[in-house]
Amino acid sequence: MTALSIGSAQFAPGTSGRTSLGSLRYPSGFSLDIPCLVARGSGDGPVLVVSGATHGNEIAGTAAIIRLMQALDPKKLRGTVIAIPVVNIPAFNQGEYSTPQDGRNMASRIYWNADAKGTVTARLGAILGPVYRMADCYIDLHGNREPCAPMSMMFLSSARDQEVRKKTIAIADAFGVTAVDMSDPVAHPDWVGPADQYSVPVALENGIPALMVELVGAYTVLDAERGRKGVMNVMRNLGMIDGAQEKQDPAALPGRYRYWGSLSASAAGLLWPRVRPGTLLAKGDVVAEITDLYGDVLETVVSPAKGFMWSFNGALYGAGTHALPEGSDIGFFAEKVD
Repeated sequence: MTALSIGSAQFAPGTSGRTSLGSLRYPSGFSLDIPCLVARGSGDGPVLVVSGATHGNEIAGTAAIIRLMQALDPKKLRGTVIAIPVVNIPAFNQGEYSTPQDGRNMASRIYWNADAKGTVTARLGAILGPVYRMADCYIDLHGNREPCAPMSMMFLSSARDQEVRKKTIAIADAFGVTAVDMSDPVAHPDWVGPADQYSVPVALENGIPALMVELVGAYTVLDAERGRKGVMNVMRNLGMIDGAQEKQDPAALPGRYRYWGSLSASAAGLLWPRVRPGTLLAKGDVVAEITDLYGDVLETVVSPAKGFMWSFNGALYGAGTHALPEGSDIGFFAEKVD
């Protein structure tokens, strides 16, 4: 092992520390640094890149990264962990999902073809891209609003080859929450954007095993420990650290799952979830009811197949409110395939 240069710092084998990957300048003249945490192992091994707050208001992954890097001993590590606690610094500072200056989504292929002279999001992509391209494995930590269940997303149809596909399934199983293959959904909503354009499937296209994880409580730090456990479980699977796998609570549901899509409601009214996210359902089970303000049921939403709801996100028109306009998506569903 030799010293590794990342950002503005060098990291000798068996050491860890902090660096800045670069900075963005603001109209007032101040610069905003992009922080990065690095653990350089004392032995040879893969490079694992872990990112948080790709969507600036989803700070669950940021907290998980902090706990992860506090837990690692670089002298007992094989390989290197490069952790970016906040990918979209401008959005993070303003509590926004996308970059406030240009409205663009950082969960995209921007790290592979960014214009360093473009708008703010493009410049961020150009700064971060070299780090992503160093990865032998990549985990992007996100979070859903409650009520939700923890889950991970595999974009297997984007994998460059069968070896990348196999390794992605292995790290998803190791993380320890229910894994869902996001390929070819039945009812993917337009407002989410093309799922195969996120940074994780683009990494898979480029031959990097990769996983996108949705922790619980996007806007809080309360699920940090689940994220830390999951990443360290992946590291054990990759041979980077020793020790037994840590159990997640709840454990992953048995079987394999694919992304069915988003369930929707025609009626306007109040959304009443009738099942706990993460509960295995039979086809036709009642998932939710929509009532008017008198409590009368206007519509019943049922499970389209055997599977589970991983979130009841509610109407995006009101930042996730469960007071629904007509024609609202109510939450995401995964179908059991074996």
